Amino acid sequence: MRTAAGAAALSVTANASSFGGARRLDPSAALPDPRTRDGLPEAWQQRKIRQVRQEMKQRDLNALVLLHATNIIYTTGYFHLSTERPLAAVIPESGDPALFVPGLESDQVKLWWVKDCEAYSDFPGPVKWVRWIFERVAKRGRGGGRIGVEEPTPSRLAQMKLGASQATIVNAGDLIEHMHWVKDGDEIQIMRCGMHCNDFSIDAGRVFIQTHGNATENEIL
Repeated sequence: MRTAAGAAALSVTANASSFGGARRLDPSAALPDPRTRDGLPEAWQQRKIRQVRQEMKQRDLNALVLLHATNIIYTTGYFHLSTERPLAAVIPESGDPALFVPGLESDQVKLWWVKDCEAYSDFPGPVKWVRWIFERVAKRGRGGGRIGVEEPTPSRLAQMKLGASQATIVNAGDLIEHMHWVKDGDEIQIMRCGMHCNDFSIDAGRVFIQTHGNATENEIL
């Protein structure tokens, strides 16, 4: 899809710095609004968590445990790639949220605005990470209430129960999903920025081919 932002990108392809054979183009020079953010601010994340708590109250939940990377990023802003070493966010009905992370994330997570963080280690043996997370939830005073979770498969549910045996586990996987459906002004601005960068990349690649003739995909990148 070609947009005005994409057309504007053609006019700034000369605004580039060179390093060896590479040329770095500056897409920000063609942004329709130079104040456009490349991420959502902490205040947005805190507002989103307040909205989550409103939904939790409707469902009589004392805590919500998020295991899906997209939902953790959506609510806390902590960007990560989900691997065999999972990461979890816990949103209590009151008080600060918490992040439970693998040891490899322990330094990075200290830089984030969520200050209640705890890391697990794979050494010296494998960790039953779901049980470990729910043990920490219980230690924070939420082990006897109603805890909302995502996709409580039988094996995962068993580990949750071992970690917080007094809790009532409630499937609340749709809670965050439904919030994704409606975008606010800040989210729309980020989406527009992403669309612009996509248009810019396509136009910059087209100009490169027009200038250099045949080129490999890596050369265009």
